[in-house]
Amino acid sequence: EKTCAIRKVLLAARDATDPWMAAAVLNSIGDKAVELFRLLNTPDLRDQGGAMALAPRLAESIGARGFGDEIAAVIEVASDQKDVVRMMALAKALGAGLHKAGIPLEAEKGQVILDHAQTLATDASAAAPTRADAISVLGCVSWDHFATTLLPLLDPRQPQEVQLASLGALEQLDQGQLASEILQRWDAMSPRLREAAAGAMVKRPARAKVLLQAIQSGKIRRGDLSGSQAATLRQSSNKELKALAARVLTIRTGKRDQV
Repeated sequence: EKTCAIRKVLLAARDATDPWMAAAVLNSIGDKAVELFRLLNTPDLRDQGGAMALAPRLAESIGARGFGDEIAAVIEVASDQKDVVRMMALAKALGAGLHKAGIPLEAEKGQVILDHAQTLATDASAAAPTRADAISVLGCVSWDHFATTLLPLLDPRQPQEVQLASLGALEQLDQGQLASEILQRWDAMSPRLREAAAGAMVKRPARAKVLLQAIQSGKIRRGDLSGSQAATLRQSSNKELKALAARVLTIRTGKRDQV
């Protein structure tokens, strides 16, 4: 069985165009996940198209399983990568799996990766996709660790991909601070970032309440919300939020109220 799984990995590593093979590997790894992940990242295989596509998916799967020794092994392999683009891709995938499991990336164990991620995230000369991956990695730890790095990246002078990745990372880290930070920056945000920021605020009742209060006070225009965002607020299962949305999002005319 072990030999069969390894043979599948070798075949998948050499054939990036076969999704069935990749699915077969992921569905048959069992307790061999770490061994196969290490295999995909050996010098003989790691630069092959299939390995480059499959290794992050395997890292995410390992993260979602939530076993500490397996997570540590992925961190070790990612930390050893000389290519920081590959390092960020593996770490981002691991972080996505950890998020599914409700586990943060421990800053001390991932220190090498996080140091590189923090440098890349703020490096204006780095490619935007690489910066976005690095930002996603920072979003796997805690608000206290990296909010001060991520918040300035919402600046409209940053590439849009960087701004959106930073918002996503901050949303993942948020412990109640994000809504006020968004409002402070609202006027400077691009329309695309405002749309994403409003979407983030609508997702949680506490944020949504701040959003509606900002509309009520005139800080934010009703028109800054999309139709689906407004509908989500009006149909909230939170009675207080639903009532506030009904008041704030009603457009009053001379003849009647329009919602």
